[in-house]
Amino acid sequence: MPPPAAESVTLTVGSVALSARAAAPAGEPRATVPALPGGGYRAWYWDHPLDPGASLLTLGAMLGFRVIAVDRPGYGASAQIAGDRQAVTAQAALLNELAAQMCEAGDGVFLAGHSLGAIVALEMAARAPAYPLLGVAVSGVPIRYPGYMVAGMASRPTDGTHLPGTTVEALAMTFYGPDGTFDPKVLDLDIEQQAPVPVPEFLDARDYPRSFPAVAPGVRAPVQYVVAQHEASSVGGPETLSEAVGRLSGSRRVDAWEQAAAGHNISLHRVARSYHLRVLAFFEECLATG
Repeated sequence: MPPPAAESVTLTVGSVALSARAAAPAGEPRATVPALPGGGYRAWYWDHPLDPGASLLTLGAMLGFRVIAVDRPGYGASAQIAGDRQAVTAQAALLNELAAQMCEAGDGVFLAGHSLGAIVALEMAARAPAYPLLGVAVSGVPIRYPGYMVAGMASRPTDGTHLPGTTVEALAMTFYGPDGTFDPKVLDLDIEQQAPVPVPEFLDARDYPRSFPAVAPGVRAPVQYVVAQHEASSVGGPETLSEAVGRLSGSRRVDAWEQAAAGHNISLHRVARSYHLRVLAFFEECLATG
């Protein structure tokens, strides 16, 4: 039997249409997984463009999960959303409504988030959502920035609606690991698919090291917290993992580890399949242990 294919869908929350990529198992899903990409990225981030076997959507559906990679508010079909509606808190409120709709049939929810999508996922989890939240898997959470990133973000013009675009060189240096850890063709696809980053969410990400200590203790669900071995957009390593575990003091369980052989965009590296399988294994454990 061929693996379940991902398809493009449109989801509606109130008056807001959200574009997404979705894959579902043949039978009833064991749980629903909204997957949130980072700043400048759309749903394709989770659905590996060069290796379908590494896609979180395909792997999740094969294991009985319904996975829906969502273009966050301000991207794709909801690109018209502007101003404060693009801020992290507003995105979290809207996406919590979406998650509640998704599990009306009775299955629970796991959240997956990367980078800015991880910031939104943690905010969603900390709001005591009105649906059964079974676990949260995040990567690339910027709880500390190196000096060069602080300086770089301070220099970005924020008087418009969106940030200026980036270059392939900057993309490679910031979001990818050493040569050999990713297919070079991914970079070409990445720069082609880059979406403008709304200024409100950029400001929230820039200031997140000050926000994380207040948000993290409110997360009650189990958390898988991952940093990339070659993380360059924020500070990684054992100290960051230790700090994250300490801050997530309200969580029933925190599984924190470093993903080898990857830069910030783990899901677009050669280890994407193994990383996504570990995300799904974490969800499996949460289902088994309650």
